[in-house]
Amino acid sequence: MQVEPEATPEEGYHLTPDLVDKAKAMIADAKQVAQNKPFFMYFCPGAQHAPHHVPREWADKYKGQFDKGWDHYREETFRRQKELGVIPQNTVMSRHDPDVQDWDSLSDDERKLYARMMEVFAGFLEHTDHYRGGVSDPFIISWPKGIKAKGEVRTQFCHGIDMVPTVLDCLGVEPPATIRGVTQAPIEGFSLKNTFDDSGATGLHQTQYYEMFGHRSLYHAGWRAVCPWPGTSFVESGGAFGDEITHDKLNALDASGWELYNLVDDPAETTDLADQEKARLIEMIGISSEGEPRPIAANGRGAQHPGHFLFPV
Repeated sequence: MQVEPEATPEEGYHLTPDLVDKAKAMIADAKQVAQNKPFFMYFCPGAQHAPHHVPREWADKYKGQFDKGWDHYREETFRRQKELGVIPQNTVMSRHDPDVQDWDSLSDDERKLYARMMEVFAGFLEHTDHYRGGVSDPFIISWPKGIKAKGEVRTQFCHGIDMVPTVLDCLGVEPPATIRGVTQAPIEGFSLKNTFDDSGATGLHQTQYYEMFGHRSLYHAGWRAVCPWPGTSFVESGGAFGDEITHDKLNALDASGWELYNLVDDPAETTDLADQEKARLIEMIGISSEGEPRPIAANGRGAQHPGHFLFPV
């Protein structure tokens, strides 16, 4: 259902605060009807999807912070991630995205434009995090009464579908097999609770298949096989976003397009081991095509690497 905004952007209207206001009103209504009844709200702000619209004062907060360009910012972020322990110290930075221009190749006007676009993006993100944000990456868990660990990082694999099983496990609640006589589909995913106070615990989520458009990949026990669509990059493959996905094209990719990475030793996926580990790659391709032991339906969203999650201080 389309809902017309109550004001224009020039008059101060923005989608995110409007969604927050509506969500608060829904919660208030639910509590007035049944004060002690629990509720579940799935709140999804528009950020950070395009178009990137944010009040000017939020974007202006980042003025000048990206003038050195995305290559410099990428290197600084990578360095800070190592300092914080978010990524392993032996991680090698992946190559520059061939679908993105080298900053040094841009004209002065292009650099000004793209630096401003980054300021707007950063302001949009902070603006969203301000009405308390939504799902974010990295994943942060706070449960003072239930988690002894503080300020620690976990490296076990996790996926967005693991959130509900984790909450149910922490609450000691079994999902109902039926609701009002309707049989419920099994809840997919795995609980992360066993890792809360044991950094060395074996993660329960060992296999995950991904599929979006023609892009396919499979995570399994610390390895990831990936068949990128339409190839390593749009520039290098000669393809374009929105190209028709045909069986012939997929068959051609299946024959020579699969890559394989050891995420334990190479979390940034810089070294393709497809040639050295052919038997492992063939086995993983078989898992992704046959559906076993795939624990869930194909899903193009969520973490595609071991999902680091953080316990705040």
